[in-house]
Amino acid sequence: MKAKNIICALALLLLQGGVHAAGFNCAVENLNETEETICQTPYLSGIDNVSNKLFIGVMNNTLSKGTVQAEQLEWLKDRNSCRKNTACIKEHYLKRNAELSSFQGFHTLAEVFPESLIDAPFDRKIINKNGFTIRDNPWVIKRLFSEPKVERDFNIKDGYWNILTHMEVRNNLAVIFTVETKGTTYLILISDITSQSQIIDSYDSESDSAPEIKLIYRDEAGFSYKVSNVYDPMKHQQVSSYYEITVSDSEKITPKKISRPQKEFIKDKTWTGYCGDRSCESELLSPDGKWRVASGDGDIEYRNDGVYYFPHDRPDLGVNVFISSVEDKDDGFSFMRSYVWGHENSFFFDNDGGYACIWKTDISQKTTERILPVERLQKPYYLRYKNTDYVISLYIYAGNNDEVLREYYIAKE
Repeated sequence: MKAKNIICALALLLLQGGVHAAGFNCAVENLNETEETICQTPYLSGIDNVSNKLFIGVMNNTLSKGTVQAEQLEWLKDRNSCRKNTACIKEHYLKRNAELSSFQGFHTLAEVFPESLIDAPFDRKIINKNGFTIRDNPWVIKRLFSEPKVERDFNIKDGYWNILTHMEVRNNLAVIFTVETKGTTYLILISDITSQSQIIDSYDSESDSAPEIKLIYRDEAGFSYKVSNVYDPMKHQQVSSYYEITVSDSEKITPKKISRPQKEFIKDKTWTGYCGDRSCESELLSPDGKWRVASGDGDIEYRNDGVYYFPHDRPDLGVNVFISSVEDKDDGFSFMRSYVWGHENSFFFDNDGGYACIWKTDISQKTTERILPVERLQKPYYLRYKNTDYVISLYIYAGNNDEVLREYYIAKE
């Protein structure tokens, strides 16, 4: 029979992020009293197997692996304090299993969205004139949070949300948002474990227009940002300030005010290429500086419609990775709204038209995949966590009384 992992084995499992349970052998020496009791009691051994599977499932689905790991190790210590008390051991397992089974994991699109919102799969193979295969490859998805609920939890008024950046804190993924309300802008950390989400700071302008927060630089150690249009009561005027946030073991993330940082993202100037024989503009350069992406954004005639990538210095060598209306009029494709670079030679974009959803293009593989065929998903944001690609998308829909509701979803392959 298998019993719960000893702490060292558990820590190894967590660090490896594996999918196999590392249960100990009941025949080995040096088991503690609780472990011996579990081995001698079929019911406890069985409930341990359930707990093991639940824990592995959570670890495979959470963006807060560090927190889940710490909670599991603390639970093991509490469980082992039961010693030979079978009722105590059982109670600890039932409570922990309830916690693990309540965790929201990733699901198929059909399990999250109504069928009416999901586009039907392609009924045939599509290859555009540049040799890019257009195909379905739906990712799994889960809701990250609902704007109205978070605003109620933090007691802030309706605002305009925008992803600023992301960072890894204590082995957990943290997504940093700015929220602009009337006269105030908040900096908010969002985690997939609700208790971990927090307001980092807020900035006031003493006017109707909210301060602007702009990302200046980020790396694995943290990030820096600029806050403009903040009211300084000493100077009686609007000022700009710089702050940095560094990764630490503290539960509370606190910005540090700094002078202008030495490192700064240099925003690329608008670059003009040619989508077909019509000009199109790009402000997005790939991380390695090799490629650019552009599209007509509705200004290009249908015959040149699509999403194009370019060698960084060749405006005349644009390659359409999508389907233009002239090639496939019945499919209703149209221009994209926003895009973001992914890992290596890949990028993500959303599009208007008959298929308003999220796509991934791999330049090396010459594929453009419909990864989130859900109407109203838009504004993809890419990140990589524990060697896995994730995309966060905004979902907008009309609720009761025509109220516009906004939710954020995160997806992985």
